[in-house]
Amino acid sequence: MEVLIKQSKNCKGDIQWVILVPEASHTSRHKAAMLLGLGTSSVISVKSNRNSQMDISDLEKKIIKLFEDGKKPFAVVATAGTTVTGSIDPILSIAETAKKYGLWLHVDDAYGGALIFSEKYRQLLSGIERADSITFNPQKWMYVAKTCAMVLFKNRELLETDFRISAPYMNDINFTNLGEVSVQGTRHADILK
Repeated sequence: MEVLIKQSKNCKGDIQWVILVPEASHTSRHKAAMLLGLGTSSVISVKSNRNSQMDISDLEKKIIKLFEDGKKPFAVVATAGTTVTGSIDPILSIAETAKKYGLWLHVDDAYGGALIFSEKYRQLLSGIERADSITFNPQKWMYVAKTCAMVLFKNRELLETDFRISAPYMNDINFTNLGEVSVQGTRHADILK
């Protein structure tokens, strides 16, 4: 099974789709790639600088090299608060690079997300508004239950057009059925009452 996971390709079999992540990123990146059927070899690490932040120069070099090698980078993940050091990647610069190459930008804001509520420190998340999706987990600094982790999307319509799997037993409805657009089905974020 492990060999299949590491060698998995897309349905055409001729292009390997890849995700770029910082060296200091959380291990959940590899789990996500496995869940997507891409395999762990689809997760490409980008060097970190001495502050444990993604090196923008290495990011761009890796993107170019991947295209040259016939691979298809489709997403880059920035980290806002690494698990070990709490470092925050230069999100704005990463967003500009992602846009330049047409990549999806996801920000792992699980650890540092609460900074957005701080007048003094919110500037550390500069550029986060340009992310296509964000992981936020109030469990970290806000001390609430683990069942509150969530993913936020910049464009809600993408949930309907690209992530929705219609349930055949549901009647036509004029609202977003969360069970059809989430990985966990009908489960809701318990923190939102």
